Amino acid sequence: MKKIIRFWWTEGDFLLEIEGERVTKEVIEKLLDEYREEDEYYDDYGWAEYLEKKGYKVRIIEPDYEIYF
Repeated sequence: MKKIIRFWWTEGDFLLEIEGERVTKEVIEKLLDEYREEDEYYDDYGWAEYLEKKGYKVRIIEPDYEIYF
Protein backbone atom coordinates (compact mmCIF):
# COMPACT_ATOMS: atom_id res chain seq x y z
CA MET A 1 0.00 0.00 0.00
CA LYS A 2 1.27 3.47 -0.90
CA LYS A 3 -0.12 6.80 0.31
CA ILE A 4 0.86 10.45 -0.01
CA ILE A 5 0.32 12.28 3.26
CA ARG A 6 0.57 16.00 3.94
CA PHE A 7 2.00 16.87 7.34
CA TRP A 8 1.46 20.44 8.52
CA TRP A 9 2.09 22.66 11.48
CA THR A 10 2.01 26.41 12.11
CA GLU A 11 5.32 27.01 10.30
CA GLY A 12 4.64 25.09 7.10
CA ASP A 13 3.97 21.70 5.62
CA PHE A 14 5.52 18.86 3.63
CA LEU A 15 4.43 15.79 1.69
CA LEU A 16 5.63 12.25 2.25
CA GLU A 17 4.98 9.29 0.03
CA ILE A 18 4.88 6.32 2.39
CA GLU A 19 4.82 2.73 1.22
CA GLY A 20 4.40 -0.31 3.41
CA GLU A 21 2.10 -3.04 4.57
CA ARG A 22 0.00 -0.84 6.84
CA VAL A 23 -0.24 2.79 5.77
CA THR A 24 -3.42 3.98 7.41
CA LYS A 25 -4.09 7.32 9.05
CA GLU A 26 -4.34 5.66 12.46
CA VAL A 27 -1.08 3.69 12.13
CA ILE A 28 0.88 6.72 10.87
CA GLU A 29 -0.53 8.97 13.62
CA LYS A 30 0.51 6.39 16.26
CA LEU A 31 4.02 6.19 14.80
CA LEU A 32 4.22 10.00 14.71
CA ASP A 33 3.31 10.16 18.41
CA GLU A 34 6.05 7.62 19.16
CA TYR A 35 8.57 9.60 17.09
CA ARG A 36 7.72 12.88 18.85
CA GLU A 37 8.25 11.23 22.24
CA GLU A 38 11.71 9.98 21.17
CA ASP A 39 12.96 13.19 19.57
CA GLU A 40 12.05 16.55 21.10
CA TYR A 41 13.68 18.34 18.13
CA TYR A 42 11.74 16.38 15.52
CA ASP A 43 11.71 17.46 11.88
CA ASP A 44 10.62 16.19 8.47
CA TYR A 45 13.88 14.41 7.62
CA GLY A 46 14.11 12.77 11.03
CA TRP A 47 10.50 11.63 10.66
CA ALA A 48 11.26 10.08 7.27
CA GLU A 49 14.28 8.28 8.75
CA TYR A 50 12.18 7.03 11.66
CA LEU A 51 9.61 5.55 9.28
CA GLU A 52 12.36 3.88 7.25
CA LYS A 53 13.71 2.27 10.44
CA LYS A 54 10.19 0.93 11.02
CA GLY A 55 10.27 -0.78 7.60
CA TYR A 56 8.48 1.77 5.44
CA LYS A 57 9.73 3.06 2.11
CA VAL A 58 9.56 6.86 2.29
CA ARG A 59 10.08 9.69 -0.16
CA ILE A 60 9.87 13.37 0.72
CA ILE A 61 8.09 15.13 -2.12
CA GLU A 62 9.54 18.53 -2.81
CA PRO A 63 8.31 20.73 -5.64
CA ASP A 64 10.62 22.09 -8.28
CA TYR A 65 8.61 25.31 -8.33
CA GLU A 66 6.01 27.08 -6.26
CA ILE A 67 3.50 29.28 -8.07
CA TYR A 68 0.77 31.29 -6.40
CA PHE A 69 -2.60 29.91 -7.43
